[in-house]
Amino acid sequence: MTSHPEAHEFTARARIHRIGALAILFFSAVALLMILIGIGQPPQPDEGTLAHIFQLAVAAILPSGLVFFFFADPRRPWREGKLVALAAVMLALAFTLLYWYEHRG
Repeated sequence: MTSHPEAHEFTARARIHRIGALAILFFSAVALLMILIGIGQPPQPDEGTLAHIFQLAVAAILPSGLVFFFFADPRRPWREGKLVALAAVMLALAFTLLYWYEHRG
């Protein structure tokens, strides 16, 4: 039985793409979680650990997104769009809550 290099390459690309997708979702969820935890705490005079974790999670979305899009399967754009939309909603909610928390009376 012979192995097909094209099939192996497709499987490897799909695996890397899945890792990128999970990383985007993970970092978006971490960013949202840090905001939700921070809302329950009293305001601090300086940035705390939660703020730094939030900043790192948001920064990590860029390289994860590049991996996600570089290894994406162009034949299934709707599946790709759903993952990006979910991550975008979580990130938008995180930044909306952050804005509200910073500007509340």
